[in-house]
Amino acid sequence: MQKLALLMIVATFALAAGVLFYSSQHPFTPSQQARDVSDVNCTSYTNTFTVIASQSGYNDSIAHGAPSKHWPVLCAMAGEEVTITIVNSDSVEPHGFAIAGYLDAGITVLPGKTDTITFYASSPGDYKIYCNVICAVHPFMQSGVLVLSS
Repeated sequence: MQKLALLMIVATFALAAGVLFYSSQHPFTPSQQARDVSDVNCTSYTNTFTVIASQSGYNDSIAHGAPSKHWPVLCAMAGEEVTITIVNSDSVEPHGFAIAGYLDAGITVLPGKTDTITFYASSPGDYKIYCNVICAVHPFMQSGVLVLSS
């Protein structure tokens, strides 16, 4: 019985250490500006987007090199209304969606559900898109970017 109790205490400390390490590497309150966006090249602009959240990340972000590469990349013009539809095609867990500087609190989209956000993109710049709900693919949903050009 004592061995089981000791094992549970050790496991609890190991889990806590893992959570602390993970959160130090993936902060939950990202800066407004996206990290270096020199790898981003917007060739066309629109004001309507669909982002699919799944076990492959946002729009298959794992296959696109996230988290070391930006994905998804949404290119719009500042001074326009932007509409983003978030589809959670996952049948098991909820996924979040947030945009630093525009949707800081984020939203939670339940499994199999869809949500739409619309906002006025007032300021040119590069804004981080990230998941605000811990999930199995959370690290791969931290590197999106909204590019607002003037």
